[in-house]
Amino acid sequence: MLNGTRVANLDTMQALYRAGFATSDGQGCWRATPSGLALRDHLDKIDLVMLDEEARP
Repeated sequence: MLNGTRVANLDTMQALYRAGFATSDGQGCWRATPSGLALRDHLDKIDLVMLDEEARP
């Protein structure tokens, strides 16, 4: 669980933790760090640009 939503398996969450994008409370709950939130926002912007380009004729 990341911010209340299941998003990945344990291996993925541990990789995000090692990269500094997530933190764990040790009881199976994960939270995005400020760096993780910034990454999410950046990826959301990329998704919007890609969707916009796909919509063009």
